[in-house]
Amino acid sequence: QTLSLIHVSPTLKMSLNICATACGMRPAASVPQTSQQPIHTKHLGSTSASARRARFVCRAAAAESVDETEQDQDEIKVVKAKRFMDAMRDNQAKKDTRNWEAMEIAAAMDPLAGGIAPELIQGRLAMLAWLGVGFAEKATGMTAAGQYAEFSTIINSLAFIISLATLMPTLVTANPLADIVASTKTGMPEAWVKINGNTEEMVGRSAMVGFAFLLLTEAALGRALFA
Repeated sequence: QTLSLIHVSPTLKMSLNICATACGMRPAASVPQTSQQPIHTKHLGSTSASARRARFVCRAAAAESVDETEQDQDEIKVVKAKRFMDAMRDNQAKKDTRNWEAMEIAAAMDPLAGGIAPELIQGRLAMLAWLGVGFAEKATGMTAAGQYAEFSTIINSLAFIISLATLMPTLVTANPLADIVASTKTGMPEAWVKINGNTEEMVGRSAMVGFAFLLLTEAALGRALFA
């Protein structure tokens, strides 16, 4: 734009326009050719050389940008892997504190204080319930509520085991459960990226909502949905 406002020879402007085009920039506005400012063929060689140099510079810059992007991705993977390893490393300073187990469990089980254990446990129970209820209804014809009334001891024991297993990483490492779960969302190995914490959270929430609808549907129908 500046070149279009000042007096520049057409030959120089043509060279600059070719370089700008090679680099992906918008060329400057063209200046009408006049008889007082002819373009001589002897300048075309230098113009072509300038264009070649401009293309070379642009390609070199693009290659350098790709290398930097790949390097950044590698660094991000290292940071994510380190985050997961740090979350699973023993927190010896916390273990030296008295009654740290009770404090960590209380923090994990309090949803008002940011505790994520209730949602995580209920999501896992709902996913397992879908599998068990479906097969049990096919085999016995009993509704989900009827199954709980009949086998409440077994179901409650299973819920306790799932709850204890969910809290076990905190009890072993003495790290907050929220940090451990966060590391599973962003720090899992590349091969497990499709089954990370985000996936479990999404499937768990869907299972809880779906199981609630299952109970309501069976209560309205008065029979097992999968029988």
